[in-house]
Amino acid sequence: MPTKPSPSKDLTYMKRAIAIAENARSSTPPNPWVGTVIVRDSQILSEAHTSPYGGPHAEVNALKPLSMSAKNATAYVTLEPCCHFGKTPPCTDALIQSGISRVVIALKDPDANVAGLGMQKLLNAGIQVDLGVGVEEATASLAPYLHHRKTGRPYCVLKAATSIDGRLAAADGSSKWITGPESRSEVQRIRSHSQAIMIGAETAIRDQPRLNLREQPSEAPLKQPLRVIVDSHARVPLEGDLFNTEDSPTLLFTCIEPPKDYLDKGVDLVQVKKGKGGIGVDLGDCLDELGQRGILQLMIEGGGSLFNSFLQEGYVNKLILFQGACSLGDQGTPLFSGPGPRSISEAKKWKLLQLKQFANDVMMEYELDV
Repeated sequence: MPTKPSPSKDLTYMKRAIAIAENARSSTPPNPWVGTVIVRDSQILSEAHTSPYGGPHAEVNALKPLSMSAKNATAYVTLEPCCHFGKTPPCTDALIQSGISRVVIALKDPDANVAGLGMQKLLNAGIQVDLGVGVEEATASLAPYLHHRKTGRPYCVLKAATSIDGRLAAADGSSKWITGPESRSEVQRIRSHSQAIMIGAETAIRDQPRLNLREQPSEAPLKQPLRVIVDSHARVPLEGDLFNTEDSPTLLFTCIEPPKDYLDKGVDLVQVKKGKGGIGVDLGDCLDELGQRGILQLMIEGGGSLFNSFLQEGYVNKLILFQGACSLGDQGTPLFSGPGPRSISEAKKWKLLQLKQFANDVMMEYELDV
């Protein structure tokens, strides 16, 4: 019988599985990106991640080079194996049939189709199951998927690029480019992890951005995100790259009857309620709709009013700020437009997750300190 690895070895193998899973982050949604490492007698026999959406899961991909046989081996899996038929057969069946004797799992899957049933099926087959190894690292990696399965809404990442003095644009509205090419390349990487990118009407009118993915920093094929415009009165002119739906799909949230000319351009329109006080749109309605469409991560890219609305309503899960090496003065556009707390004691507190330098720019990543 193979010897059981030490707790430190278990964690090492699980961290490897999490790193492997990250390579699939852009291609598996709405499914989770999972990694599997198969080990016997301290030797890695095989490792794999989930295939693009609809393809085999990580466990099956890791077993394939072993001819689906791994007698007395240990499988390290970042998320509880599925036990139901979806687009693929249950991963639990493949693990059981392979002869694996132990499965180490970082996280229980909150999906209603799994939710502990996968572990129970393995236990019933006489396989040893250990849960919780690398749980913190796996939770951070799978945060969008876990949030979506628990709330039915996408994980919201607010991304902004500002000057040293906290301005989104100069006095004339120009903002290209506050940050350098190295920072913009990092934004492409973050975009590749998001299934949708949202902007407000003012940003759509002023910048006419493409909101597309121009770089794919992984082995997966280029997959364009859904472009989302929040425009309560459907006033954004039907011009520019945003409305070239042959390039990328575009969705517009509005509070009025969907105009026919938008539909003729191939724009997907969804009518939602007005926001608080009759201002803007109901962001909760928007998030519910995006969640139903399988959007695990939503990237909010502008402008200041939309940023503030997301913050005030408590929908921001992660805040990513790029600070460029320039100053724009008090006539520039502020990062957050709208009311804030009356005193410092009422201000939201944020926890700094990481700080990175990109040439002369700085990237700061935060989450709410709760």
